[in-house]
Amino acid sequence: MHPPGGHVPCGGAREKNGGAGVPPPAGRRGRRPSRLRAERVTDLGYEVLETGLPALVTVVREIGDPRIRLKPEKRSGGRIVVPLTRQPRGVHAWKVVIPPERGKPQLRTHEGYEWLYVLSGELRLILADHDITMKAGEVAEFDTQVPHWFGPAGERPVEILSILGREGERIHVRAAPRRKPAAGSANRS
Repeated sequence: MHPPGGHVPCGGAREKNGGAGVPPPAGRRGRRPSRLRAERVTDLGYEVLETGLPALVTVVREIGDPRIRLKPEKRSGGRIVVPLTRQPRGVHAWKVVIPPERGKPQLRTHEGYEWLYVLSGELRLILADHDITMKAGEVAEFDTQVPHWFGPAGERPVEILSILGREGERIHVRAAPRRKPAAGSANRS
């Protein structure tokens, strides 16, 4: 007999008749699934695990929840950073909310290549001698060995996406809108 809600007890919960449960696949209510399939992305590619139900629950407990859990981190200056990637190497992505900051911007350098996209607010980006103000929908890409700083352009927070390739990986745009012909030029086909 299955508990209310149609969940099948699994692992240690089966013996205790409570705790975690896995719902049976649609159309199979009343029958216990004998095997489950789990998929995850790893540093080396894609991994598939197919096993019996109690073993799968044990594996998930050992490797952690395979779903992405976005955990905001508070950084210096009150910046709130939400890691969007978890791999130890390669390109890393973050959603960052930066509150207004006081004081003179401190430029810094480090290894890599960075891409910033403004989600909301206005971003002030300083790249060496260039001081740029960006609005929502605008993007900047730069070598992080160039002295740089970024934060709100005014008295309101700015929300951005930041993608950093620590080993110099760059963003590759694969599609772009067609360019309109210049005014006064004839379209010759």
